[in-house]
Amino acid sequence: MAKELMKDIVVLVPGITGSVLQKDGKDIWNPPYQVLLSAIGETLRVHSGLKDLTLQEDDIERDYLDDGIKATGLVQRASLVPGFFKLIDGYSYIRDQLTENFAVTPGKVDEDKPANYFEFAYDWRRDNRVAARLLKKLIDKKLRIWRERMNPHAKVILIAHSMGGLVSRYYVEHEGGCKDCKLLVTLGTPYRGSVKILDYLANGYLKNSWLIDRLAALTHWREVLRSFTSVYQLLPTYPVVNIDGNWQRIAEIDGIPGVVKERAIEGRKFLKCIELPKNAGAYTFTPIIGIGQKDTFQSATFSNGLLKASNKLPNQENEESLLHPSYATGDDTVPLLSAIPKELSQTSQVSFIELHGSLQSSDHLWENSLKPCLIASQNPLHLEEYFNNPQTIESAPQKSGISLSVDDLYLRDEEVTLGAEIINVKSDILEETGNFGGLRAIITPVNVNGEQKTVVEYFDQKHDTQYKKILEPNKLLPGLYRLEVDAKDVHESAPNALHSLFQVME
Repeated sequence: MAKELMKDIVVLVPGITGSVLQKDGKDIWNPPYQVLLSAIGETLRVHSGLKDLTLQEDDIERDYLDDGIKATGLVQRASLVPGFFKLIDGYSYIRDQLTENFAVTPGKVDEDKPANYFEFAYDWRRDNRVAARLLKKLIDKKLRIWRERMNPHAKVILIAHSMGGLVSRYYVEHEGGCKDCKLLVTLGTPYRGSVKILDYLANGYLKNSWLIDRLAALTHWREVLRSFTSVYQLLPTYPVVNIDGNWQRIAEIDGIPGVVKERAIEGRKFLKCIELPKNAGAYTFTPIIGIGQKDTFQSATFSNGLLKASNKLPNQENEESLLHPSYATGDDTVPLLSAIPKELSQTSQVSFIELHGSLQSSDHLWENSLKPCLIASQNPLHLEEYFNNPQTIESAPQKSGISLSVDDLYLRDEEVTLGAEIINVKSDILEETGNFGGLRAIITPVNVNGEQKTVVEYFDQKHDTQYKKILEPNKLLPGLYRLEVDAKDVHESAPNALHSLFQVME
């Protein structure tokens, strides 16, 4: 089968933690082998190299700081920061699919050879405006070479995951990128911030109170994260915190632990400056949104110095509170409300029942959205037709899917509890298929201390479409695991497989 010719250049922009960082030529961030937590007796520790990631200063006018840290490539392997961020198979999937399905020429950022596929690595600790400026410099150079030697009419297609969408959006709206950009596709980008990030800053990863002392080392990682400018540019812009019955914005609140109000104000300014486009219509723009995950944090309460995140929608009396109940979802990291840019509040071209860390490595997302979108982009008439029929969130039909509940971190001597639910499925289909035979979990070791085979477990049905599985203690060796949950029986209406990661500690 002939590959589709790619006439433009394609740039892949990762999310936060998605670029490899080196200091003085040595990796200090390249998951999973340095970042996985290690058990030494009763003390959990984090690789000491993480301390070097602390951002001491951030001058937006400077491309590079004096700390010796440079971004050198994209994270390609599965990685996990407990309670904060997961990458399923890193970013190798999109690269592999592009080179397999399209006639593209991969290139390196430090070479002047004509090429039309690049991976943009950036220092994700810093202000996203710095990354956007560096993205412009890369595109200006590579696009000029491609136009001179291959296609004088070429433009750039940006595929951006998570925070990478904010970088890309700033590039096209404030760095003049709109004149050179043909298509911007974002995957799970938090255009209006993430309550999960707020919860992590305020509380860290405290799964159960009895883990607090043993996970004290994770506070170190939280302190490192608190130094990042980019983290403050991921905090929600709209009123999501309830204080004594009043809904307030984070930038209006004093005393949230782990949050510096002045930095929250600056972070909100960044998100607001890309909220409404100045160059609407100059390029094709589509956000691909992850939904279906009921554990997605939507709001928080703040009382007596403690912040508690919730899955309930905020209920403030303003335009952003007039939410259809279907908005009480997300991808487990980004709420649906945040994933939709404000100018598209009533429409969404593409949404998938998927987790945040799997959007960039999802087979069904690639086959049903990203690949057709890229094919259409090579013919302007097809591109216009492809995006000419948006649907409202309330009316968009949804295939059945799986809502998954799994902790990031378990101790070896505790039970591993998995929860799942089949959603968006009609009762007559359930009767016909017998709930698709139920659900199964395929647990595959990624980086494990010892010999551990893949484990296949079948969920117990709790009630109707709800399922639960408990793995007895010590069944899994310490290490990182990839989790796949799917329907046992194949059926055209069966939900697509869902993926996640979790860690087992000694």
